[in-house]
Amino acid sequence: MVHGLIMETKKKGKESERYLFWTSVDTDKVGANKQIPVIISTADGKFYISSSTTARKQKSSAYKPYVAIAPTGSGNSSQYKSYITGKDQYNTLEDAYKAYADVVKNDYSNYKDTLPH
Repeated sequence: MVHGLIMETKKKGKESERYLFWTSVDTDKVGANKQIPVIISTADGKFYISSSTTARKQKSSAYKPYVAIAPTGSGNSSQYKSYITGKDQYNTLEDAYKAYADVVKNDYSNYKDTLPH
């Protein structure tokens, strides 16, 4: 996947609790507080299809304001684990992407044009 947005969570000393979020949706175009589809990769090499609510991030000294894939809060692992709890698990990125594309086409049709061709 050469196109899309990525958000990685990091917890120092807790590599097993890392999550990588990916979406084909341009969050700056859809804006904040919008439900979007995501693929989540976990540190154990598994993949999940979920959804997230976009969040506006304020300007810091180094960055201009932008819209993030998901809200960031305390950064504890339980905050992100809720995104995958009860979701189907995929063993390969290829299988996860096929499922993601189906979800976008069926449940988020307004974002179907964001899928890479």
